[in-house]
Amino acid sequence: MSDIFKDVEDTLLELKHTYASSLPDRIVEIEEALGNSLTNSEALAHKLAGAAGMYGFEILSQTASELEVLCGELHMRDAQPSACELKNLSRLLVTLHESARTEIERLEK
Repeated sequence: MSDIFKDVEDTLLELKHTYASSLPDRIVEIEEALGNSLTNSEALAHKLAGAAGMYGFEILSQTASELEVLCGELHMRDAQPSACELKNLSRLLVTLHESARTEIERLEK
C-alpha cells in the first residue's frame, strides 16, 4: 500500500477513535434533553444516527434512528408518553450505551 493511502487510513482510524470516545457524552446529552425537549432529543438522535452510520456503527445508527422516530411521534402527539413508550425509550437508551461500549472496545483491540 502506498504511503498516501496508509496516511489516509491512519487518519480515518484516528477520527473513528475520536468520534467513538465522544459517544457516551453524546448519549447522555440525548438523555438529558429527553427531560426538557423532545424536539432537541429528536435532533440529537438524528445527528447521532447519521454520524454513527458514517463511521460504520450500524447498530448504534439504527437504534438512534428508532429513538429519533419515537421522539418525533411523541412530539407531534404532544402528550405524556405511555408506560409502553417509556419502556421503549429506556430500552433504546440502554441499547445506545451498550452499542457505544461495544464499538469503543472493538476499536481498542
